[in-house]
Amino acid sequence: MNAYDDLPNDLEAERYVLACMLQSRKSVADACEVIEPRHMWRPAHKVMFSAMVAMYAAEQHIDPLTLRAWIEADGDTKPFGDKWPVYLSDVYSEPAVPFSVTAYARLVLAAALRRHGIEESVRFRQALMEPSTDPDEILAKYDLQLERVRLLATKGDSGSTGFGDVTEHVVKRRHPLIPGLLDEQDRAVVVGGEGRGKTTLAHQIAFCAAAGIHPFQWGTEIEPRRVFIADFENPALELGRRFKALGETAKNYRGWDEDNLRFYLRMGGINLAGATDSFELMDAIRKFEPHIVIAGPIYKMLTGLRPNEDGLRAHAAVAAFWDKVRERYGSAIWLEAHAPFGNAGRERELRPEGWNGWMKWPEFGFALKQGTKTKGGDTGVLWDRFRGDRVAGRAWPSWLSRNPYYPSSGWPWQANYDKNVLATNMFDTREDDSA
Repeated sequence: MNAYDDLPNDLEAERYVLACMLQSRKSVADACEVIEPRHMWRPAHKVMFSAMVAMYAAEQHIDPLTLRAWIEADGDTKPFGDKWPVYLSDVYSEPAVPFSVTAYARLVLAAALRRHGIEESVRFRQALMEPSTDPDEILAKYDLQLERVRLLATKGDSGSTGFGDVTEHVVKRRHPLIPGLLDEQDRAVVVGGEGRGKTTLAHQIAFCAAAGIHPFQWGTEIEPRRVFIADFENPALELGRRFKALGETAKNYRGWDEDNLRFYLRMGGINLAGATDSFELMDAIRKFEPHIVIAGPIYKMLTGLRPNEDGLRAHAAVAAFWDKVRERYGSAIWLEAHAPFGNAGRERELRPEGWNGWMKWPEFGFALKQGTKTKGGDTGVLWDRFRGDRVAGRAWPSWLSRNPYYPSSGWPWQANYDKNVLATNMFDTREDDSA
């Protein structure tokens, strides 16, 4: 058996890709749009691919002779054997058609994907054969690993991105989800004292977004959004009453569609630092692909940690989970956090408890404080910050007033703005950030 036949590969397609790259500079760029050296199966092909990419970047002429000189200068001839210059000429003479290089490259990529999948399945089988392992934990880890395999076998997971790619992503893909407030992949963490209404606020934002209206300016229509609400603390009966009242108000707007909302309710909490719970929640999010995820409180995302477990590392794992959600689905993330209790005689500090990383993680870190006589009154809240906004120019309220008629009519919170906020373009409905 040929040494290269034990795992899926397409050596002919690899040779055809390399032949195209030797015959046409444009083919080098086209091939790089689909594959990278690591997708090649034969080691010699990886060397050739890497060398031609480097020569292309250096604006060097590429043919069998110049490629040979480049590889010799790098001293990477061992994968070719003794008669390696002949191999370069043989590849060059393949009857490949340069304008078909993308099709050849896709065949190479398909073989690489099969290869990676088989390698991981072997590791998975070995783990399951161990009687001391938890099968639920292994299955959950395997599903996450398969996602990693898919990314590893896909062009563009090298870990670096060019300036053009980054700027194009900002201009074309980071659409406003709630114009003037939240864009795709934004992160917000909201802290407030118990009973301040931060959960009700989050649910108001969710139902308004699902109904296609601005959550604080109800005469401003926006594109209806899919919103995923994950609540790990409140009883289902209490949430049911609140959701019914919010739904009755949302029905008054033409964009309302109850299918734009999905609920994940676990009153007892969840452990996102563990593979099993994180897989279950990620699977629910994957099936819905929400524009916005509203979840909380953070401390209930770490339920069931053992006494000897590293709490700081666990909090970091929770942050990494939500980063993965926004990376995969472009979702904006809105998390509710509790504040640590203050020491005797000192005012309670409104910041997320448990991990200093929460101070740095979000684009927006909000602290809801008790209102003043002129701003919200005793039942209202001041819209403050526990950290500065990472993104400038958003029109967040300055304070919130309770609606005395809720839940019989209207939304629970009325927004109020300082003059400096009113001076901004509050209800910008751009489709991208290019303006």
